[in-house]
Amino acid sequence: MKQADILILGAGCAGTSLAHYLEDFGYTGSVSLLDSRTAFNHEQRWCSWAKLPKSFESLVEKTWKNWTVCDEDRSVTQSSREYSYQQIYAPQFFKHFHTHWQNAETPISMSLGEKVLRIEDKESFVEVTTDRETWRAGLVFDARHQGSSTLKNLEKSSELYLSQTFLGWKIKFPRAVFEEESATLMDFRTTQKDGVNFIYVLPYSDCEALVESTSFSQIPTLFEDHLKALTQYIAEYFGDDYEIGAEESGKLPMTTAKLPTKLSARVHAIGVAGGSARPSSGYAFSRIQRQTSEIAKAIMQNDQIPSNVAPGKYNFFDAVFLYTLVQNPTAAKDFFLLMFGDVEADTMIRFLIDESSYLDDLAVASALPKIRFGLASIRSLWQSFKSQDERKQGLKISDDSVRDPVDKSSRRQFA
Repeated sequence: MKQADILILGAGCAGTSLAHYLEDFGYTGSVSLLDSRTAFNHEQRWCSWAKLPKSFESLVEKTWKNWTVCDEDRSVTQSSREYSYQQIYAPQFFKHFHTHWQNAETPISMSLGEKVLRIEDKESFVEVTTDRETWRAGLVFDARHQGSSTLKNLEKSSELYLSQTFLGWKIKFPRAVFEEESATLMDFRTTQKDGVNFIYVLPYSDCEALVESTSFSQIPTLFEDHLKALTQYIAEYFGDDYEIGAEESGKLPMTTAKLPTKLSARVHAIGVAGGSARPSSGYAFSRIQRQTSEIAKAIMQNDQIPSNVAPGKYNFFDAVFLYTLVQNPTAAKDFFLLMFGDVEADTMIRFLIDESSYLDDLAVASALPKIRFGLASIRSLWQSFKSQDERKQGLKISDDSVRDPVDKSSRRQFA
């Protein structure tokens, strides 16, 4: 039997971030991270406009001051006085923190190659059974989302659920082809079918860049379709004399459902499965930092663990936007071009990173088609009331991995 004051399940972005903030804020209790993986070198890059804590500044791989959104007929390039688009390379992020905890005397310990089998919230502690041993902890934070039953059940619920899928290559040409200081956030000059499809380009130099095919769709786009779109786009706009240095791919949820963060009295979900991915964009990194730092502060101050990832108004905005995308997927590129083209850059960024004022919100809303988004707003409100009724009737997401004989009423409910 092993014990920890705080047990974090999953040493990915959310789990590692929470452990870091606990250490940074001076938590003196024992913290253990469990993960079934033994290596964290999977190709992954996280981008955000949000201002990062000083402890992350050395991890920023690249920044861009300009960004572009375009289609066949229009191209919009913006820059900001206050913000830059920043990228962190995930393997370097993990190496930085994990190596520190494995080699230094800290209250943070790691147990890798250990798979969680069952979580049971008892009267005064949480018992976690793995394929190696049993743990007891006062608090458990579940940061796993790959294969999460919460997300799987949401796909089958009455809530709107889209998948963001992507396939990207880090490529290098023997000649200059890219504008190094300008990131292409959305290039809609690619096949538009069965959802919203665009190409994402992040240049690291004039000859090297990450080029990624991305889709928002109700039925996840197949790898083969991403491969075809990526290959055709690179050949048409840059050439075919390139080398592929790395490949990344993934799938993120985009849903109107509010993901539960309190799974039982002492078990909490964080990260993507805890609602940290912005539904309308899939961006999660800045929300994960806000969520985990606020949780660490609450623990240090002996306060209640916060359940909100961002102000509630963004749930409504995102629901409206998702309903509009589902109803008018081919018009999505026009919506994005209007927002990035007609809204002042800093205003748009504050809206995207959950820091907008109501005047910022009004400026974004004013740039969009009134009738289409007005109808989507009505539908979103109706769905919200319907979901509240379902929650009052006790709608639950079943997950046998969390058992709470003390507080069954709070387990896996939409909150």
